[in-house]
Amino acid sequence: PGTSVLGMMAYRFIRSASLSDDASQNKEFRNAFLDGNIIFGNAFPCFEDKRKKEHIHFPVPFSIRKEKGGGQIYDLLISDDDPETQTESVNGFCHIEGGKRIHIQDVETGLNFHHSRDSETGTSKEGMIFNYESLSPGQTFKGDIIGSKDDLIDLIKRCGKERNGYIGRSRNSQYGKVHFEFVDAKPVPMKESPTDGRYFLFLD
Repeated sequence: PGTSVLGMMAYRFIRSASLSDDASQNKEFRNAFLDGNIIFGNAFPCFEDKRKKEHIHFPVPFSIRKEKGGGQIYDLLISDDDPETQTESVNGFCHIEGGKRIHIQDVETGLNFHHSRDSETGTSKEGMIFNYESLSPGQTFKGDIIGSKDDLIDLIKRCGKERNGYIGRSRNSQYGKVHFEFVDAKPVPMKESPTDGRYFLFLD
């Protein structure tokens, strides 16, 4: 989620600027993370096709359904097929190619088992075991960070073009570590709105 990206970048900003506990009093920090001047978008999974070309996959739209017991895929918004055909939802993420072909994949996850710990003694509670689902390593996610050109340049200078970081609630465990990188060395104008001064950074 974009909120996780924001949190990781804010933590890096605080460390880089050597801010105190009340970082909200810093004008530069407020501009980047609190005032809404920079939008941190969600990062979506990327998969390679047969030609080794990478494509961002977005959540499968609700209108796309799969025939029950079969492999036929329908988009109910534009389909002229028999409305009596029984369909079921399609989970995961997709890349739609040329409006005619759809490639559906899902992220890989794993289960991790842990002992519940006593917060006072720091020891494991006997018989108290829980599991935690996490993303499997080696996967790539991409998204955008949107804002003015000057704000984004300042963000890169303060946070660095690439770094390792942690995302998730169990940052000190064996999972949660990520490698973060700005794909673009400098902000790129948004093609959809070339006159409103909005730029974006592609993050990986």
